[in-house]
Amino acid sequence: MSDIFEDAEEEFYRITRGRDYESPEHLLSVLVEEVGEVARAINDNDKKQYREELIQVMAVAAAMIKNS
Repeated sequence: MSDIFEDAEEEFYRITRGRDYESPEHLLSVLVEEVGEVARAINDNDKKQYREELIQVMAVAAAMIKNS
């Protein structure tokens, strides 16, 4: 399970590197977009993409928490 958190941490740093934190409204729109991509991966039965998108959801949620 630690690999999940490591992947999410890596993605978190990738999306926040060199940026000031975005507004909560902007981060929410990014989160919703990522959740939509999770839904697409489910509909496409793409397990690899499903995992990648869920990691991105975790990373964006972490950025939102950090920014709160």
